[in-house]
Amino acid sequence: MASIGDYGLNPARVRHRVADVPRSRGAVNGLLVFLLGIWGAVIPFIGPYLNLAYEPDTPWTMTADRLWLNVLPGVAALLGGLGLVASASRGGGVVWGWLAAVGGGWFVLGPTVSALWNGGTGDVVGDNAGVRVAAQLVFHYGLGVLILFLAAVALGRFTVADREAVIDESEYDDRTEILRDEAQVDDETRRRTDRT
Repeated sequence: MASIGDYGLNPARVRHRVADVPRSRGAVNGLLVFLLGIWGAVIPFIGPYLNLAYEPDTPWTMTADRLWLNVLPGVAALLGGLGLVASASRGGGVVWGWLAAVGGGWFVLGPTVSALWNGGTGDVVGDNAGVRVAAQLVFHYGLGVLILFLAAVALGRFTVADREAVIDESEYDDRTEILRDEAQVDDETRRRTDRT
């Protein structure tokens, strides 16, 4: 079985060229996910100042709901965003992208799943339907969908092949074809010499 080195390519160079990506690949999405993660982790504590809050409507009070439904998914998104900004390899970008996606998914699913342990997220403070909808979007659903979308775009960007890697692969195919042609010529020459 032939190896990459048999075709005149340096295996270490090929491996690094395929695995390495420019740091700018996930920078914008990572920065946005990072900022949204901070927002998601902090909004339950500053929401009462903005007249957007779930019960209790006291600022800077830690509750189990705030921890499980806002702080932890916010930290997951925050770390995923930082990792996307700093990642210089496909594998790292995919791992950090998935962490951000899990954080965004928990923002969306957490309020529904929380009914299993305490009857739900609690009531939104405010008697206006618009305030209740805005609080649900800002705290959970809209925020989670936005983080999930940005993480999915980053995952796509990290998994797509670079144009340079595709060009190198086509050069590899060309070299393989040339070597096959040379091998066929050698075989024909050997057959002719064996006949005579």
